[in-house]
Amino acid sequence: MGNRFFTIQQILDETDGRAGMTVRYTGTGAMLFSEFGARLLGLFPDKSGLNLLWLAHDLREKIDNRSWLTGGERLWIAPQRDYFFENPRDFEGFRVSPEIDPGVYKQNGDLHYENIFSLLDYMRNRIYAESLASRRFQPIDDPYCSGLPYAGVKITDHLSISSPGLDLCPWSVSMVNSCGPGNPGTALFPVRNNPSLLSYFDPVPPDRVSLGNGYARFLLDSRMHLKLAINPENIVWENPAKILYVSPFPDRPEWFCVIKRSDDLPRNQDECVDISMSNPTGPKGAIQVYNNLSEDHERLCYGEIELQLTKGRSVDGRTISTATHELLGYSGTRDEILDLAGKVLGIDCKPEIYC
Repeated sequence: MGNRFFTIQQILDETDGRAGMTVRYTGTGAMLFSEFGARLLGLFPDKSGLNLLWLAHDLREKIDNRSWLTGGERLWIAPQRDYFFENPRDFEGFRVSPEIDPGVYKQNGDLHYENIFSLLDYMRNRIYAESLASRRFQPIDDPYCSGLPYAGVKITDHLSISSPGLDLCPWSVSMVNSCGPGNPGTALFPVRNNPSLLSYFDPVPPDRVSLGNGYARFLLDSRMHLKLAINPENIVWENPAKILYVSPFPDRPEWFCVIKRSDDLPRNQDECVDISMSNPTGPKGAIQVYNNLSEDHERLCYGEIELQLTKGRSVDGRTISTATHELLGYSGTRDEILDLAGKVLGIDCKPEIYC
């Protein structure tokens, strides 16, 4: 059994009223939002087709157990070291607080979800009670007028932490389906010439990352535990697209593409807050992509395309950040998807991909 690519009806049947689902149809596509975790759980360019976002095989059990490892597009907090490691200095004791993810979000209007929580700061041994996370979703038309099957959404994330002067920011994480070593996916970034590419965990082997003319590419196949990052100085700010992911569907000729767009990212190292595990005192990345290691090469075949969003600022005794980004999904033939990827990257050809 390989990765499970859900249809809309399969997700609705699997969750069976557990997660507070809302379906929105947009042109050829559809999206599925959940009050559980304030997540976009389903991104369907073809409303009768397959989900582009990774979801856990045992979705019902994950929701019943209030697990963070559910899948979809989710909100975290950076720096990960301070809020997700019980021993942050050594990056040991990884723990996801259920107050952060999935949280206890309540729907407050159409596709607007809010979570009031306490944030434990392991680095400073402090608790920031009565903090707030808010996510607002708005379906949008295809900004590229591609003519391909499409679904897309604008997401506004807001954090209000009950202490001033904290170096933190909202962190948008989209979990994407990988077909594993036999049919790998490729993450692509528009980059300036001769950029430095950062390895956040172990060094990324040279056969898994490369630079093209105006873009970088990174292999996603669930065979190694790796994370690559782009620092703010190498981002192409003129291009609203910051990272995209292309992959074949399993057992069918169609391909798909997922794109994250935003201008609300750190512009320099001072604004960048997430710290590299491999080099904690070194440069930091604003855009990241994660290749998960699936020990059975089936049930955890996923990658993550990630944006560090606007750094918080002190307002009335709190640290506050609001940022907007877009998540777009497309399907089509291999050539159609690679033509779109070239257009999105701003290059005059199809990008090279891993296969």
